Amino acid sequence: MEFVAVILIVFALYLLETHIYLKYWSKGLEYRCYFTDSECVEGDETELVEEITNRKRLPIPWLKSEFSVPAPIDIIGAQSVVTDKTRFFSGYFFLRGCGRITRRRRVKLLKRGVYGIESIVLVASDVLGTLSLSMPVNKSFFDGKITVLPLPSQIDEALMLSEGSGGDEVRRFILPDPFLIDGVREYEYGDNARFINTAATATQGRLMVSKYSAAAIEKVIIVLFTYGLSESDAEECVKTAAAVCDELNGRYSEFALAFEVDGRVFRSEYGASREHGLDMMRLLAGADVSSPLPPERLLPEIIAGCNAAPDTMLCITAVGGSKGNYDKALEIVQECSERGISAAAVMGRSSR
Repeated sequence: MEFVAVILIVFALYLLETHIYLKYWSKGLEYRCYFTDSECVEGDETELVEEITNRKRLPIPWLKSEFSVPAPIDIIGAQSVVTDKTRFFSGYFFLRGCGRITRRRRVKLLKRGVYGIESIVLVASDVLGTLSLSMPVNKSFFDGKITVLPLPSQIDEALMLSEGSGGDEVRRFILPDPFLIDGVREYEYGDNARFINTAATATQGRLMVSKYSAAAIEKVIIVLFTYGLSESDAEECVKTAAAVCDELNGRYSEFALAFEVDGRVFRSEYGASREHGLDMMRLLAGADVSSPLPPERLLPEIIAGCNAAPDTMLCITAVGGSKGNYDKALEIVQECSERGISAAAVMGRSSR
């Protein structure tokens, strides 16, 4: 009889403990998650901070936070599962009654973009470990975004620094002028065949091209030419455009960006300040280059804008991994020249 009484008491305590946790485990539980930085450069590291506060006396002996974040956010030192576009990982806590825990995780940002935490679910258990309790976290507690700016790639020598008398910087975009010959150099892949210097080639016994002095351009439109490129080559194109912005930022001509947004051509305002350059990098961070318009649809509208501003140069960023892509960029340059518009194709070195 006593044994039955003990069993009944234990069972009653179990039911009471279960009832308490089912009813009160989430009461007074506060959760917040955020990135310590709102803006970083591709490849940088930052911190993801979790803050959990238990404002009741009831302890939570086992608490797990289940995250889903974009795949380019790499959680350093934590096991995670990665699908095509999402990364899943978890964190474990023991939360005392009236206690608070702050945990900082190092994360590495692998790719440009504007990212946020997709979802968080809190999973808890009771003292006996017999319950599995879960609660999705309201998005207002982790709605912060982080902007990952593209890492500028190396570009060719079409961009150079010009200095005036006294060492003052001239606010111009510097481009070789085909009418001002200034020596010769050895031919490199991507050089226009029209610039081959036959006399120097015959003398040196290898292909040589003419070098040209610099010409100043008042305004520059940077166009992302990504039609027909693979995802990796399109990303290299964005990095090349970022390198052009970086060179122009606060030092040379006024410049603007042009690329496709939802099947339409987007062109930013002109500017020359450092803040404008940072704004252009932010635009590149969020630019979707996965399904660009073909050149015959992309360029007419941009060229029309160039015709309205006679001092404008069209700067087409491309990658050298595909000879066909670069040749197409040169065709566009030639088309612009025939329309009286200065143009240049700027290549990323790393993709050659």
